[in-house]
Amino acid sequence: MRPQIRATKFESTVIEGEQTRHDVVIGLGVTITKRKKELSRSLCGTSHLISIAEAQHILEKGARSLIIGTGQRGLARLEEEARQFLDKKGCHVRLLPTPEAAQLWNRAEGAVIALLHVTC
Repeated sequence: MRPQIRATKFESTVIEGEQTRHDVVIGLGVTITKRKKELSRSLCGTSHLISIAEAQHILEKGARSLIIGTGQRGLARLEEEARQFLDKKGCHVRLLPTPEAAQLWNRAEGAVIALLHVTC
């Protein structure tokens, strides 16, 4: 069963009753891990632009969709090279402010992964 995102606010999310105070990635095997922002920060100079290196890191075999929570005010973005990589791999990407991304995640079906940015 897919873990439900119960709440999201600036600098935190509540997933299945557990509060995190960092960006997270939710994988196909319902694994919840801390986002490796340094993959993007080292290439782009910021973690507000999701790089191809980070996209390659989070994409799992069989994932058909990636929901990206772009922050509370929706300021994070996906690097064009990363978008092209995901498209080539057949992974549809949705970028939404994190509160909206959480709602979409809770309704999503199928092979979906998520990256949730909890600030900006």
